[in-house]
Amino acid sequence: MRALLQTGVTLIADRYAYSGVAYSESKGLDLTWCQRPDVGLPAPDLVVYLDMPPDAAAQRVGYGA
Repeated sequence: MRALLQTGVTLIADRYAYSGVAYSESKGLDLTWCQRPDVGLPAPDLVVYLDMPPDAAAQRVGYGA
């Protein structure tokens, strides 16, 4: 990632550090422990949080699987 970013390539990731930390911490794992794998990763320039009502999410294929 870092090498591509240094050449000017724009990277778009659908899941990154914050996503993994939030998912792992929601399972009851220690927040500090969840953050450790992401130490040293480049910080994102932009984070977009998409929110939807739970009933709309439940209609998605594979919801809860």
